[in-house]
Amino acid sequence: MTALPLVAEAGIAALLVLSMRRAFFGPAPPRADSVAAAAWMLSAVVLLGTALAVPGEGFWRLALTVGGVEAACAAGWWLRSHEEGGEEAREDPGVLPTDWDEFDRLRGGWKRPREPVA
Repeated sequence: MTALPLVAEAGIAALLVLSMRRAFFGPAPPRADSVAAAAWMLSAVVLLGTALAVPGEGFWRLALTVGGVEAACAAGWWLRSHEEGGEEAREDPGVLPTDWDEFDRLRGGWKRPREPVA
C-alpha cells in the first residue's frame, strides 16, 4: 500500500484516465512520427521495467508506473495523424500524380544503339 491518501490516489487515477482519453481521442499531431512514438514507447518500457525492479510498495514505484503509462500515451499520440487513411492520405495535395504513360512515351526518345565498352 502506498502512503498517499485516497484523494491523491483518486487524483492520479483521474490524471491517467484523462491522459489516455486525450492521447487516443483528443486532437492529433499534424503528422504521425513513428520515430518519436518508438522513443516514447522505449521510455515507457524502461520506466515500467524499473517500477517492477523497485522493491516494496512505495512512492517511487507509483511514480515510475505513472511515468510509464504517460510515456505509452505519448507514444500512442505520436502514431496518430490529422488525416484519415494512414500514409496514403499524407501525400502533398499540390503535387500532381505522375502520368506513367507519358513518361514511357518520352523515355522511348532516349534510346540509342548499344556500343561495346571495350
